[in-house]
Amino acid sequence: MPISSQLSIATRSAIRTHQALAPAAATTTRSLALKVLTTNRRNVLCPYHQEMDKKGVTDSKYLVNGVPLPRLIAEKKKEANSAEHRKRLEDGFLHCGCPMDAALWDFFFWKSLTLTATIKDKEVTEHVSRWTPRDRAFFFKLFKQYTFLQVDDLYTKNQSQEEHEERMLMNQLHRILDCANELREKRGAGKKALYLEDDIEDGPKIDIEACLSTGS
Repeated sequence: MPISSQLSIATRSAIRTHQALAPAAATTTRSLALKVLTTNRRNVLCPYHQEMDKKGVTDSKYLVNGVPLPRLIAEKKKEANSAEHRKRLEDGFLHCGCPMDAALWDFFFWKSLTLTATIKDKEVTEHVSRWTPRDRAFFFKLFKQYTFLQVDDLYTKNQSQEEHEERMLMNQLHRILDCANELREKRGAGKKALYLEDDIEDGPKIDIEACLSTGS
């Protein structure tokens, strides 16, 4: 039986509320993370809107607030079965109006990212604070632009740490070289970057050693 199917409403609520509780619920698979973000009325809300701004009040100070769509909250379970309610998720957005991938990325790091420091000879560990949807939008853009990673790359999918890290690195390499190839083509350089022999997800292969030896 899948782990997600065993999570009661109370358990899901506890995981969403207590940051240090069961971080694997946010880092294992996309489907499990979405299950945890699902309320008892089958609304899927981002971490911020689970606890704050529940009425959907938008600060008019900013034109860009990080919530591109209006809220679509089912007050009763039967409303959650409507075509409109289901389509919101199919279109890649949550019922609070936030982009699904940005919210999952937020949930992943809110549950897993920590910093440890020694203060007065005592080791202290702290979690990252909640981001507003607006701040999250900026950080998520920065993450995608400079890491060449996608949200689904982050999930461990029950792999070992070494397997997971290797998969992320290989996906990064593919996308970096793919981007380099596009830039070469745009400026008319003609010669494409080379490819790896090892299999990687979703794309061509990059021979980094040959790339380095030719000075590409």
